[in-house]
Amino acid sequence: MNRLNYFEPFQSRAAWHEDQLTRAFLVLIRFVPLAHAQFLALVRKEQERMGCCQLLSPMNVIAQKEVRIETQTSQIQQEQGRLLSVLIADEQWTKEHEVQPSDRGARYDGILAYKDLPGNSSDVEPDWLILIENKPNEKNVWPDQINPSYHSLPAENELEIETKPIALNWRSVIRDLRGLLDRDLIGRTEKMLVQDFLDYVAQWYSYLLPFDKLEECRGNFLLQKYCDKVLHNCADKWPSHVTDEPITGGYLGIDIPGIRCLWLYPDKEELGPRHIQLALYPGDIVTQARKFFARLDIDKIQSLMYRPDWDVSPNFHFSYMATNLHRCSISLDTLKYLQFWKVNQNLIGQEKRDPQKGFLPLFERLHMDGLVKKHEFSELQEKTTKTKRAVINICPGVEITYQWSLDHAEELDRNGELEKQVFTQTSEALATFGGNL
Repeated sequence: MNRLNYFEPFQSRAAWHEDQLTRAFLVLIRFVPLAHAQFLALVRKEQERMGCCQLLSPMNVIAQKEVRIETQTSQIQQEQGRLLSVLIADEQWTKEHEVQPSDRGARYDGILAYKDLPGNSSDVEPDWLILIENKPNEKNVWPDQINPSYHSLPAENELEIETKPIALNWRSVIRDLRGLLDRDLIGRTEKMLVQDFLDYVAQWYSYLLPFDKLEECRGNFLLQKYCDKVLHNCADKWPSHVTDEPITGGYLGIDIPGIRCLWLYPDKEELGPRHIQLALYPGDIVTQARKFFARLDIDKIQSLMYRPDWDVSPNFHFSYMATNLHRCSISLDTLKYLQFWKVNQNLIGQEKRDPQKGFLPLFERLHMDGLVKKHEFSELQEKTTKTKRAVINICPGVEITYQWSLDHAEELDRNGELEKQVFTQTSEALATFGGNL
């Protein structure tokens, strides 16, 4: 039986296996002509971008041809026309590669064959053969997998191979499928098939989904991708204060006295994310801490502390060079902590080892000030005195966070206000120590 028979799924593959994803997509384009047409339009668009010498025939020409769709086959039956190799992955594959016959043993994820019907041949538009390689993780692409195999080609074939691979990403494919539903372009049964495919991807391959709107993002991976996109857009508006570091994982490097970066990320609650959080960590290293407390306005940060959705807490830790050694559990409340370091800025810096007692005298002094708890001494000694370190750094940092509930963040995003809110709250936090964007 045909492997793409709707009622005959793979029994030997789990639902999360990439072969099931390939099969599901090929079944979809087999039964939904507009989904098929959209996919070919994506292929043609990428051909144009790549500068291929001959573009895939327009859909009105393809529609006149005999269509054959196969999956998990090791044999190519078509003997003439143009052969096109298409890779679909989670991210755009950008490596240089020339498609050419290979000696590998191939099993093709998908084959789309378009052949003139008997008595309807064209000298202008060729037959087409599209080989599909599906890789949900672009890092797992082995370039030779994009090549057709000598062993699978028909003997004496007249196929012309397009040497440029066509690399697509699943998000573009899925975005187009969502468009079919949004624009009401297909009938009820086709809608159900498209929706079922999207639900399948959301269940087993949620990281392939587009993240154009916050409300479409489910799970930490896509929410983080969306937060990164917000930071990218903000960075474009703050060019004089943003570093050249890549924006990934919610991290945005900034160049403002007292702070080096800010973060935007979904929380990691056990039952799933419930909030989007903006976080700033001024004073994280010695040089930042000195600048932060020199510029800190106690009244402004105190005002921020008592406002809804804001949280300000100590981030007192010791470090050695670029390594954080230990974050302390302090006894002081946040306001007293800030006041202490505002008054005692001279204590921020390196502490030298005592020749006899190591760093224990430092910990005892800080314990008296409410900055280190007694039960931490043993761990601190292991990481400092019992090593060969001659100095350690005293880093009185601060953690400043603002939270939006996910529902509120989605509402802001729908109204085009989320990026403005991130800007506003970031500006308020920075203003407590003389920073501005």
